[in-house]
Formats: sequence, C-alpha cells, structure tokens
Amino acid sequence: MLAERSAGGALSGQAPRPPINLGLFRLLLGITSVESVRRIRAAADAMRVYVWVMTDDERPEDSKRIYLMERDYLGLPDAVPLDLQVVPLGEVDEQRLPAAETIFERPRA
Repeated sequence: MLAERSAGGALSGQAPRPPINLGLFRLLLGITSVESVRRIRAAADAMRVYVWVMTDDERPEDSKRIYLMERDYLGLPDAVPLDLQVVPLGEVDEQRLPAAETIFERPRA
C-alpha cells in the first residue's frame, strides 16, 4: 500500500511540515558566509522554522548582518514563518537550548 501525500507534503497520518523554499536556503547559505558563525541548529513544527545561529562571541556587526538577512527573507512572498536567534557560544550553555538538529558546523581553524 502506498501512503498518500497531503497538500502540505506530509504522508497521510503525519503532521504537515512547513514548506521549504529556495529563499530559506539562500538565507541559510548567507548566514554561513559570516565567519563568526560556528554552528546553525534548526527545528520545525507545523507552524514555523526555528533557527539558532551560534557565533564565536558577541559581534554586534555580525548579528546585525544576520538579522538583516532574516528581514530580507521574511519580506519574500513565500517565506515560511521563522524564529531566528543569534547566540554567542561564550554566553550560553548549549544544553539549555531547545532540541534541534545541527545543519551546519564550521571546523575550528
């Protein structure tokens, strides 16, 4: 028996997943171009995508650049709802962050 997909792309019996679009990929690739970004973690539910961008330390200019990229993304007509947080690694215990999948990690030089 083949499972059927709903309009949201989920298999029957599964919760619908938010659509992923090229704009979101461009946003994430843009964020990886910021040298202070060490790791990106993400999670999603039926309503939004949650992204935690972990940086080496507090760099206001990098945070501003990332949040401007987020603003540009959210201005797209097909943008999925997004909750993005820039988190300096020296200021947070990663174990206290919500469960998420690491989708990018920059090796230490």
